Amino acid sequence: MTNDNRAVYWIGDLGGFDDFGDAYDLHEGGVMYDAKTRLGPWANMTQNSWEHHRASAALGLGMGQKYVRQADGRWLKVEG
Repeated sequence: MTNDNRAVYWIGDLGGFDDFGDAYDLHEGGVMYDAKTRLGPWANMTQNSWEHHRASAALGLGMGQKYVRQADGRWLKVEG
């Protein structure tokens, strides 16, 4: 969430797979990360890809964000 408590949602199209070829969990409660990888570039990642390719366990400015799939199909930012 932002400091002013307004909900922030991912606005891009993710398709069915992350940047490492893992399928997103598109059910309510599925997780997606938009984060820096240990190789330098940023990537959209599933939980599994994030655990294997993340640059840091920390999220936030310059490191990444975590999103959770909502019942309406949108991805809500919950951390970072």
